[in-house]
Amino acid sequence: MPCQLLSSRRGNELQRNGGAQIAISGRGTAPLVVGNALREAPAAAGVLCSAGARGCVRSNEIVGAGKAGVRVCEGSSTAVEYNGVRGGGECGISLSSGATSRVAANDVSRNRKAGVLVWGGETRPLLCRNTVHDGEQAGIYLYAAARGVLLRNEVYANAGAGVLITEGAQPLLPESMAWL
Repeated sequence: MPCQLLSSRRGNELQRNGGAQIAISGRGTAPLVVGNALREAPAAAGVLCSAGARGCVRSNEIVGAGKAGVRVCEGSSTAVEYNGVRGGGECGISLSSGATSRVAANDVSRNRKAGVLVWGGETRPLLCRNTVHDGEQAGIYLYAAARGVLLRNEVYANAGAGVLITEGAQPLLPESMAWL
């Protein structure tokens, strides 16, 4: 079945909900989430993709999530592309627990923790052409045996390392650009 469109021509505005602004969960679930404004999720992620979900989160403005702006976990492979993700209480984009997403062309800024966080041995995303800047910690942080490929990302003006790799993480960084 093709992806469902969750936005109208003008997009949806979601704000101040008790859980994630949009939660996508379960194998066979594959929505297309496009052109929405997601604001002020004080205790949760802006978008949560879990339990093997697929689909695409594209061209959304995700601002002020209490947790990650976008969290992909539990074997999900949701594509995350062309989003503005900023002002999160934790990281901008979090990939864990076997996520294999393509994360491309996002502008990630002004988050309290890493701009993009990748962790866990089965986690193998492709991070390409993202701009990660002005964060309060590392721009991109990979740990706990995470893998994945970082390709042509621009990472600058973060308070911590541009790209921080620890605890057995083994990413491939063929063409990333990290400026101090």
